[in-house]
Amino acid sequence: MDIIIHESPISVIIIDNQLQDEEQISIAEDIFEAAGQKPIIFLGDESSTTELITSEFFSNYKTNEIIEKPYPEEKLKSSIEKALEWSKTNTGGSAHKTVEEEEYLPVKLKSFYLYDKVAYDVYYMVYTDNYMKVLTKNKRYTESTIQNLAKKNIKDLYLIKSEKIKFLDESMQRAIEILTSKNSDQDKKISTQICGVLLIHEMVNEVGVSDSVLSLADLIVNAAQEVVKDIKDFGTLFAQMPLTYGDLGEQAIFMLYLCHYMNAELEWESDMTFRKLGLACILHDCKLKYDDLSLIRNIEDEQLKEYNLHSLNIYKEHMLQASQVSTEFNNFPDCSFIIREHHTLPEKKYTNNMNSISCLFTLVRRLTTELANFGFTKMGIKQALPEIQVYEFGNFKKPYDAILKIFSIN
Repeated sequence: MDIIIHESPISVIIIDNQLQDEEQISIAEDIFEAAGQKPIIFLGDESSTTELITSEFFSNYKTNEIIEKPYPEEKLKSSIEKALEWSKTNTGGSAHKTVEEEEYLPVKLKSFYLYDKVAYDVYYMVYTDNYMKVLTKNKRYTESTIQNLAKKNIKDLYLIKSEKIKFLDESMQRAIEILTSKNSDQDKKISTQICGVLLIHEMVNEVGVSDSVLSLADLIVNAAQEVVKDIKDFGTLFAQMPLTYGDLGEQAIFMLYLCHYMNAELEWESDMTFRKLGLACILHDCKLKYDDLSLIRNIEDEQLKEYNLHSLNIYKEHMLQASQVSTEFNNFPDCSFIIREHHTLPEKKYTNNMNSISCLFTLVRRLTTELANFGFTKMGIKQALPEIQVYEFGNFKKPYDAILKIFSIN
C-alpha cells in the first residue's frame, strides 16, 4: 500500500483472490481511499467472481475488471493494456517527472489539510530533479493521504513555480474562512492557526507582507482569545493541542497560547501586550528555512557546530530579519524589539536593558526550544523545565515563576 501511494508510478493494480486473510474489495477500497482511483483487475475463481460482480464497489467504477481463473494469457494482457491506456489518459502520462529543480517550488505539507481537493497537480521529490505526482488537480483526496505522507516524514510537497503563489493565496483565504466561521470547532481552529503560521512564513518569503497576510495574522491572534474563553488552565488546553511534528507552525501556536496564560497569571492582560506577543509568536522564526534550526537554543549552542556555514548564517540573521518584517504589520503594535531579543543568552550583561515582555517571550521561546528537542509531552515538560532555570534572575524571575505555576511545579 505504501509503495502504491508514494514510491512508484504504479498505474494498474491486480488483486488475486489467493491472498491470505484478505478481502479483495476491502483492499480495493483502501487503495481508492489512500491513492485515488486506479484501474483494478480482480483475479478469482467462479465463486469469488460472483461475489465481486454483485458488490457496490465493483459496479461504481468502470475501471474495475474481473478475470476468472483459469484465464488465457492474451486475456490478461489485453486487460492490462486497456487499464494502462486509461491511466495514461486520466493522469496525463507518467506520474514521475524529471525537471529542472527551479521549476518546482516547495509548499508545506500542512497547507493541504485545509482542502479535500486542489486545482493543481501536486508532487513530492523522490530524489533530486525527480518528482512524483501525489495529488491530481481537481480530484478529491482524503485527510489520510496527507497523514500517510506525514508519517513518511515528508514535510514539503511541490507545485510548479507559476502556481505556487496562487495556491498560497487561495490557502490563506481558506484559512481566513475557517477562522471567521462560527461553525469551526476548537480543534479545527487550532490546526488552522498552525497552518496559517506556515502560510504566513511562506507568503512573506515569496511575496512580502500582503493584505491577506495582515488579515490572517490578525485572525490567528484573535482566535486564540476565543479558544481560551472556556478553558481555565493551560494544562487542559495543552493536552488537547495537535502538537504532532513539532514544526515551526506548532511551536508558534504553542507559544501563542502559553503567552496568553502567562499574561493572565502575571496580570498583564492588556490587549496591546497580547497582540505584541502574538505577532512575535507568528513571525519570530519566519526566516528560518529549516525546521531543525528551531532546535538550536542560542548562538552558543553546541548543536550549531553540526551545521554548515549556510545554515549557520541563516540562524545568526533570522532574528534581525524577522524583526524587520514585523515593522510592516501596521495593524499590530511594534514588537520588533521582542523578536530581536528572543534568543538572548541567560547572562546579566545581555539582559540589563530588556523589559519584562521581552524577558517573558525569551523564556517562552527557550522552553519551546527544549520541548522541540524533548517532545511536546508531559515527560517533555518535566525534562524541559530544569533547562530554563538558568533564567531565574532579574526581569526573568516573574515570568519564570509564572511558568512553574502554570505547569504546577513548586
